Amino acid sequence: MKKLFLCLWILLLFGCSPATKIILSSQAFYSEQTAGTVRADEYGNEVQKKTDTVFVVFIETSNNKVSIDSAWYKGRAFAVETTQIPQRQFEAGLEKGSLSQTVIVTARESAFLFRLQLKPVAVAVPPKPLESDSLLIRIKTANRFRYHLAKGFQELTPFPSN
Repeated sequence: MKKLFLCLWILLLFGCSPATKIILSSQAFYSEQTAGTVRADEYGNEVQKKTDTVFVVFIETSNNKVSIDSAWYKGRAFAVETTQIPQRQFEAGLEKGSLSQTVIVTARESAFLFRLQLKPVAVAVPPKPLESDSLLIRIKTANRFRYHLAKGFQELTPFPSN
């Protein structure tokens, strides 16, 4: 009887404990990029430049084994390419309109830093409702999906190419 009570007590203790938070914090950035070559029509007139919006999110995690496969933002779905950053600080880009003010992302002492590159795949309805300027990130754990909401994108100026 004591063994049964002990087993039930251990099950209750560990089974009902809150799940560990995987993503501790996030910082979302975007930059507008245009092609380097000026396009022209058959008469030599400049064709309107197309801009491409690049989305990058930096996350600070409690675990170095993170599996993130999808994200949603403003009705668009994204595939996510995840790269772990070995150092605790990383230069994300330059402040909007600046050529010298670097934006630095920093992780806590006991945390891990990852860079998420978002690649558009389709127009899709997110699995959870979103606020107007929020990015929903899906994290795959052993037996289920968890979600993290990243809020407030900051615009960056990309580093100049040499």
